[in-house]
Amino acid sequence: MILARNLKALTDARLLTTIFIGVAAGILGFDGLMGIVFWFATDICISVLMCMRFAFRAKPYFKSLKDVFTSGLGANVMTFMVTWVFFHNIVYIL
Repeated sequence: MILARNLKALTDARLLTTIFIGVAAGILGFDGLMGIVFWFATDICISVLMCMRFAFRAKPYFKSLKDVFTSGLGANVMTFMVTWVFFHNIVYIL
């Protein structure tokens, strides 16, 4: 029960950071592959920072460190794409 609640909180935090990464990529004007590389690099950095926060020990909080890196990854890709394209269009197209 507690592990599931921790994973839900981690997924929610990753969703929020993905939205901010999409906003930043759109405002900075990244196009094509550069935007996806930006998302991937910042997502890896955020995962490492979260692992540092847990002192690279997952056991009291999660099943494994893999959960920290992969939680919500599939849904976050689409969230990033939507916010990235939306803010890119607002800044550079409209």
